[in-house]
Amino acid sequence: MTRRDTMEATVVVGRGMGIDPVLLAALIDQEGGLDDRAGAGAPSDGGGRGPLRLSYDIARWTGYEGTPEGLDAVGENLRAGGRYLAYLFDRYGGDTRSVVAAFHAGPRAVDREGWRAAEAYVQEVEGRMGRLRDEVEAVEQALPEPPPPFGPPP
Repeated sequence: MTRRDTMEATVVVGRGMGIDPVLLAALIDQEGGLDDRAGAGAPSDGGGRGPLRLSYDIARWTGYEGTPEGLDAVGENLRAGGRYLAYLFDRYGGDTRSVVAAFHAGPRAVDREGWRAAEAYVQEVEGRMGRLRDEVEAVEQALPEPPPPFGPPP
């Protein structure tokens, strides 16, 4: 998968889950990089897989039913990671810094120490967001808007 493909998947998943695609892209870039084959193959030292370096336990907790290796697929990884991020946004009242810190250090650490439990990581992700914003927004503008949800006739 190319960088562009990963960016497009990031925009589609972000739109669908109400998560800023720039944040998703920055987390991917921080965890494994956005370059070709980012996050593919062997798990990280901590056991995380795929572009978001998502742990199998967290993926299963979000409803993922596949194998650990299945998390190497960008779409599966982003959907499971997106569900986890949505949970964290709900838990921390929409505070992006706390969400990013909990994504990295875990909710218990953030519950004890606030977002500063992973301050350096949060600052790095914020910097990446700034650097990636124009690129993500260009991809977002190039993709068609998703169709409205199907519902009963008026």
